[in-house]
Amino acid sequence: TNKCNSKCIMCNIWKHQDNGELSPEQLYEILTNRIFKKVTHIGISGGEPTLRKDLPEIFEKIIVAIPAISSLNIITNGVLYENVTICLEELSDVCKKNKKNFSVMLSLDGVGEVHDKIRGVKGNFLSVVKTIDFCNKNKIPVSVGCTITKTNVYYVDELLDFIKEISVYGRFRVAEFINRLDNYENIGVIKNFDDDEKYNLILFFYKLVFEYELN
Repeated sequence: TNKCNSKCIMCNIWKHQDNGELSPEQLYEILTNRIFKKVTHIGISGGEPTLRKDLPEIFEKIIVAIPAISSLNIITNGVLYENVTICLEELSDVCKKNKKNFSVMLSLDGVGEVHDKIRGVKGNFLSVVKTIDFCNKNKIPVSVGCTITKTNVYYVDELLDFIKEISVYGRFRVAEFINRLDNYENIGVIKNFDDDEKYNLILFFYKLVFEYELN
């Protein structure tokens, strides 16, 4: 889906709200093509995928269409805590019933107001933290993904310290121009680092390589 309830500074998908979505049945027809028969993992993203009420049915169709599937993952912004956690519980149940692995990645671009500023939703940081707690309590594997822009380039070390403190794994990636996200006009924050910001990023990624990232 392209529907989204964030207003991220590095993405314009939320401005369009395109409703050209595949139904679960249409997705099933596509995935039964033999080109997908060896696929073992599928990740679901958006927009914000938990805005779709039929997400459990989509998971069911994926599992039936591709017998080789062993795991499914969803990326969510965690904005609507109640809606998101209900959805995650349903998806986890679908995967358990079908003996498939399930995991969640939450978007987290900074600590506190830094994250809220980037995502354009006040209180989003707290809802993400609550969702992480929910996943841990319900034994749903959870990680976080940080998108690095000019806005949070000096706050990535703080975020790394935070996720270490709460014992959740994090992935860091630099924001990129992507056609589907219609974000070519966001040149002010995407890959527009000055020399000092680049130097900070180099140091940070070397820290990840030698002290954190094992994969």
